[in-house]
Amino acid sequence: MAKIKLVGFIDEDMASRVIGELLDLKKGTHDIYIASIGGASWFGNAIIDVICELKDKGFKFNTYALGVCASSAIPIFLTGKFRLISDSCYMVAHGYKLSYEMEPDWMIKADLDYTYELDEILYSRLLKPTKLDYKTFKANIDEKKEWLITPKEAIKLKIATGYIGKIK
Repeated sequence: MAKIKLVGFIDEDMASRVIGELLDLKKGTHDIYIASIGGASWFGNAIIDVICELKDKGFKFNTYALGVCASSAIPIFLTGKFRLISDSCYMVAHGYKLSYEMEPDWMIKADLDYTYELDEILYSRLLKPTKLDYKTFKANIDEKKEWLITPKEAIKLKIATGYIGKIK
């Protein structure tokens, strides 16, 4: 069993390292530890694509949220079979519109519309094991709102399956 660490800002360097580690794994159950404020969604999506491809080949993953699991780190967290959160961790989800308004030069309007579509496809697939559907999830992060998700709320909504150290 491998332990993959996704700690810090999700950028090209982190995605390259994490994807390289994922592709070197042998079939089995592996742990992904996440402590990240998020980062570039396209690099997060690349990590998710590799995890999902490996899951289709029989690999299994558990994910662990430590400290903070926010933005593009949340969909990575949702790939785990067991999704465990620390007592002191918080999650922050937000819509792409907020990202666009914070850095308007990095994305044109057509790209933003396409990103909304990808967001719906990605979250619709990843939210299946939770008590949320995409419409409810999006309602909580729509427009400029940020959704602060406490560990207790994450477990209630089945975003997380339990607390770290308390697997049944």
